[in-house]
Amino acid sequence: MPEFRLAEAGVAGKTIAIKAGHSGHDPGAVRDGVYEKELVHDVAVRTKERREQGGTEVILTRSGDSYAELKERARLANEAGADSFVSIHANAASADGSETYCFVTNAEKAVDMKKSSFRNEAANAIYLGLNEYH
Repeated sequence: MPEFRLAEAGVAGKTIAIKAGHSGHDPGAVRDGVYEKELVHDVAVRTKERREQGGTEVILTRSGDSYAELKERARLANEAGADSFVSIHANAASADGSETYCFVTNAEKAVDMKKSSFRNEAANAIYLGLNEYH
């Protein structure tokens, strides 16, 4: 299992808002027992814990499985004075862009996505990406 690596503290002292995609009645992508809303919430919480270790204030725009519209989540981030807004998704299609996409192609990959090591790698990638951005 890859260990979490602390990177240079480029976002120390900053406020980062993290939006874990989907929630409540909107499960997002569902494949082979993996629910996007559960996966991305777990990754968001892990990212928050790691960023806070590096001196970053982190605002999660949802707790648990509570549903909120994007507009409400953006309002929370703006009110907190967030320097960055990160939206985490595990979509069911591949694409290019600033979002990290994970396409579950088979049941074996779905098993991997349920593992703590996969979620740690995802949180670490976001952590490092925030450092590169700032």
